[in-house]
Amino acid sequence: MIKIAICDDDVLICNQISNIIKTYSEKVEIDYKVYLSAQEFQNQIFSGVTYDLVFLDIELPEITGIEIGRKLRDNLYDEQTKIVFISHSDSYMKDLFRIRPLDFLKKPLRVSDIIFNIDKCMELNRLNDDMFSFEFRQVTHEIPLRHIVYFENRGRVIIIHSANEEFRFYMSMDDLMKRIDMDRFWRISKSFLINTLQIHKLTYREVEMKSGKILPISQTHRKTIRQKQFDIMKLGGIKNGII
Repeated sequence: MIKIAICDDDVLICNQISNIIKTYSEKVEIDYKVYLSAQEFQNQIFSGVTYDLVFLDIELPEITGIEIGRKLRDNLYDEQTKIVFISHSDSYMKDLFRIRPLDFLKKPLRVSDIIFNIDKCMELNRLNDDMFSFEFRQVTHEIPLRHIVYFENRGRVIIIHSANEEFRFYMSMDDLMKRIDMDRFWRISKSFLINTLQIHKLTYREVEMKSGKILPISQTHRKTIRQKQFDIMKLGGIKNGII
């Protein structure tokens, strides 16, 4: 089951998304709630109510959707809720990147775009449950992929850096890259492979992870990483959970 919130002061938009969800829920269990008031929605999330996916209007009268998104990320430290911003104007694109939305949809909405984002949310939820397994000293270990901040290559040894622990095993970087989703993990240098879900801030020369670790982007990889960044901005959101 997934939980979805719709926050828009336009009743027609809310009804449109609701009807699409009702049709979709014939094959997947969905719990959804409509908020015509931005303040009510904000009060709910600050009281501890969580959602897997939020369709959030930007031009709300009480508080903008962008402000709510920032509070969700910066005040509640919530990186799990997927946000789909909706608006009549695409002039907000440059303001959305730091909120790391799943998508941006311009009104009038298309049924296919709503379904795409529900599908993507479910896919990301599934990915968050995936485990990475490795063998060290003849013992097999597992760690959730979402807990991995980055991989580091030192010679023949791969080091897994999570928020609180380090794990080591023998493998080449090339073999490691064959085992993981390279849309989700980016290679930023010869030595580092980062989890895009763990990115806090990305610049041309370095990346700051949510753990506080700052890693350099090598000169040979800067153009590729910048292109990935631009591709995401063109899409208006996340691809496979990236930032």
